[in-house]
Amino acid sequence: MSFDHRLVDGELGSLVLRDIARFLERPDLMVLHR
Repeated sequence: MSFDHRLVDGELGSLVLRDIARFLERPDLMVLHR
């Protein structure tokens, strides 16, 4: 899978990284959130 490094730039990247960190901490919450 190719990864576009532009996605991690700016506000969007910050939101994505925050969601990933949250998922790693509490995967059960992410499952219930969907």
